[in-house]
Amino acid sequence: MSEYDQRQLHLMSEYIKEFEQGKLKLESLIDTLEALMVSLQTTEASWKDAFESEWWTLEQLYAVALEQSETNLLSSSRDAIDETIVNMKHLLGEVLSPKAALGV
Repeated sequence: MSEYDQRQLHLMSEYIKEFEQGKLKLESLIDTLEALMVSLQTTEASWKDAFESEWWTLEQLYAVALEQSETNLLSSSRDAIDETIVNMKHLLGEVLSPKAALGV
């Protein structure tokens, strides 16, 4: 994997951490992760597919919340969002060093 892709993956991990800390809204996380996924050049296709599947779950949860005009987008979907974030962190842990995956 290229150094460039390692940086993009590290940024994914950082943005997920910011979301977990409440510093980033779900919509921003979704948009940012999509841009970073598209920019990956040498990461294995199977890994990208797995991560994109998790990203798509977030996208769908957000779309449903918007459709239902929920005031708090996270309220009804919190468990599913949390599970998806855990899955994303696990996938990042597979390709990053342990410290980088944890955002350290």
